[in-house]
Amino acid sequence: MEKMNYEEIAIIGMAARFSHADNIDELWDNLRVGKDCVTDCPEGRKKDIEDYLKYLNLDKKDIVYRKAAYLKEIDKFDFEFFRIPPNEAKIMDPNQRILLETSYNAIEDSGYSTEYFNNKKVGCYTGCPAEYTSKSYQNLLIDISPELADNSFAGNLAAMLPARLSYFLNLHGPAILIDTACSSSLVAIHLACKSIQSGECEMALASGINLFTFPVSNTIVNAIGIVASDGKARTFDDSCDGVGQGEGAGAVLLKPLKQALKDNDHIYAVIKSSASNQDGKSIGITAPSAAAQEKVLVDVWKKAEIDPETIGYIAVSYTHLRAHETLSDIV
Repeated sequence: MEKMNYEEIAIIGMAARFSHADNIDELWDNLRVGKDCVTDCPEGRKKDIEDYLKYLNLDKKDIVYRKAAYLKEIDKFDFEFFRIPPNEAKIMDPNQRILLETSYNAIEDSGYSTEYFNNKKVGCYTGCPAEYTSKSYQNLLIDISPELADNSFAGNLAAMLPARLSYFLNLHGPAILIDTACSSSLVAIHLACKSIQSGECEMALASGINLFTFPVSNTIVNAIGIVASDGKARTFDDSCDGVGQGEGAGAVLLKPLKQALKDNDHIYAVIKSSASNQDGKSIGITAPSAAAQEKVLVDVWKKAEIDPETIGYIAVSYTHLRAHETLSDIV
């Protein structure tokens, strides 16, 4: 294959929070034993929604909650540690709170002190699919406490998701929000790698988050025909009738492999290459294109100078809304 001169990227820190897993070790245990983390909406979350509906004198009889992989808690936040006043923290979108904690945990996991990052060109690339057809946290907040509307802007602005950590640690690299629906987090990793390779930043934190602040089944989303009837995805299975849904947050700290080796960093994995493309025209805007998926696979193999016959596992994500198709090989 033609040599592409692609600089390899090391993953030197990571953190995650998923259903039934508050950290990476618990996530691995769930994967190892094949634990099913899809459940009904937790009772505490249901009560919050029903209290909200009661406050607005709305009928709760027709409410159907999502079946999904839910986080244990989305209402807790260490505001004192991040030096955020409590009155400001309580009107911050839980996506901002949890992503800030998870991103910081990934940096802690790398073994570096926060002082090390001060004034450095460290980029923050965050993938977060907007839930356009559901109520946002700000909607819920203003419905109940309209007087908070004027002060809720920064705490609920999506662009603040990658900016929070940059502000807290005084990072001077790019802070960019990516929304390509289902592939948002992989595209965030891809763009973070490109930023390092171009010299735009010396390190980068790539992250992603998705929460259901209003965990009610949405007829508009269901009408698209991509959500599984029982909330569970069954990959390569004839019984599959759609995708599963879930909450989660994850972050990886990235650094050029050569520099990571020189600095004796702990290296979890190496990103040998990544590629992103779009399907273009096919039989429908929500239908994937096999030809486009083949092309992005071939592109990433060429960059990495990998013989595809030596690959034992492939992780590929594409969005049903056709924003991108992305593949990242981690070897």
